[in-house]
Amino acid sequence: MKSSNTEIYGYLTSIIGAVPYGIVAVDLEGEVAMLNERALLYLEISKQPNQLVEKRLSDFLNHLPELAQALDQCITFGREDFELSVQTPNKNHLSVRAREILNGMILTVEDVTASKKIERATLNAMLDGQERERRRWAQEIHDGVGPVLSAIK
Repeated sequence: MKSSNTEIYGYLTSIIGAVPYGIVAVDLEGEVAMLNERALLYLEISKQPNQLVEKRLSDFLNHLPELAQALDQCITFGREDFELSVQTPNKNHLSVRAREILNGMILTVEDVTASKKIERATLNAMLDGQERERRRWAQEIHDGVGPVLSAIK
């Protein structure tokens, strides 16, 4: 059984729409070939997917200049794979990975905001623990060794 191009495109669109990441495929000029709704959500682009197809992705990334610049450089200078962490204007943290494909690049976008919050909370708890330990040692030296040294003197 042979499938038509329309059926294949529909099948690919449903697959890309179902993945838990933002997916954007761009051609050799950086124009969007295909993307999913999650990519628009994560990249904070308030357009419909069909409004971006065949338009340069970097033109819609003015609010994420480091990503736009990395994508333009990647397309211009030989499609080198890259990974980038960016923070959106809404303070969400994204992990963006770009990989070379046959006639362009595929970008995966993951919202890592929750992981960053956990990481920050863990670091703060560790720093608080260290500070408490320093205070405990200072108190012990002050109350324990200090008077003994004074008595010896």
